[in-house]
Amino acid sequence: MKFLRLAFYVLIAQLVLSGCAGEGVEETSSSSASEINFDAYVGRNASTRSDVTDIDFLKSGEWNAGFGVFARYGNTHLMDTEHVTWRGNHWGYDHIRFWPSSGKVDFYAFAPYSEQVKMGGLPDSLVNQADSNSPNTYIDFPSNWSPVDLVWANAKNQTKADNPVKLTFNHALARFGFDITANNLNDGEFITVQEVKLYGASEWEGVFVMGGYLNLENGDWI
Repeated sequence: MKFLRLAFYVLIAQLVLSGCAGEGVEETSSSSASEINFDAYVGRNASTRSDVTDIDFLKSGEWNAGFGVFARYGNTHLMDTEHVTWRGNHWGYDHIRFWPSSGKVDFYAFAPYSEQVKMGGLPDSLVNQADSNSPNTYIDFPSNWSPVDLVWANAKNQTKADNPVKLTFNHALARFGFDITANNLNDGEFITVQEVKLYGASEWEGVFVMGGYLNLENGDWI
């Protein structure tokens, strides 16, 4: 009888442990929570916008092709500067993430890709200028260090039903060009421009501000 009672207790324990293990697998396995995937598009805001970073560039094999993604699930950072690239017939990334079983996820993205870009609040000297509705969605973009055609996108309140997440990129910068003319040139004569310099009070002041913080929530600059 003692042996049978002991065997019964062991059987009950095995059933309980099996049930717990099954619940754990159900919560964390890819079979119950789909992988987060992406689709990407590049808009053309206006004729004054630069069009260097287009969908062809994002899909290219350049070292900074693709785009970086930040994903926020409440206060949880699901993704930080995750590099999403074109994998032949789909967008993919290395550190796979799965949809939460409940709640919504906010996605923010930028391109071209740089692992140095971080999203967060403004520095103390500028924090009083932050958007009160989105104080933690800024990226630092010093264009004098990285002269690229920056684009940005976001997709808010996404759930598993929205998979793949659709990111439509907008140009954050305007194209800057020159028209140079000269009077009284004879046929066959031409002018060669060897250098053009732009002047401002500093990198942060004057007509040409070369540094700034872009809000990935709305595209505003500080």
